[in-house]
Amino acid sequence: MAKSPLTQMPGNVVAALATERARISAILESDAGKARPSLAVKLALHSTLDADTALNILTSSQPEKPYFESAMEREGGTGVNAGGAFAAAGSRGDPKAARLAEINGALAHYNQVKGYTVNVNHGG
Repeated sequence: MAKSPLTQMPGNVVAALATERARISAILESDAGKARPSLAVKLALHSTLDADTALNILTSSQPEKPYFESAMEREGGTGVNAGGAFAAAGSRGDPKAARLAEINGALAHYNQVKGYTVNVNHGG
């Protein structure tokens, strides 16, 4: 196994690297950093701010929305709502009927979005 390059560096360099790693970890692994990951990465990797200052900035900013939530706001909803048919069938206590209603509702919505229609005259 190869030795770590750190073993070949002077002690003061190793100590400085350890201090910088601790600063980065403190920022990225904090609750504030996890709630604002984009800003945390910028503060940890692209600034020379100490961890306390970076954490003060993070806690004073708005938490980021999860990616899915941001995408839904940007792109708009799908129009699929599992609550209606699923809740109605599920309230009767029949999980198979509830699942079937959910699938039929999703399929109907998909067909509507794609412009598919039902041909009732099968020819025959």
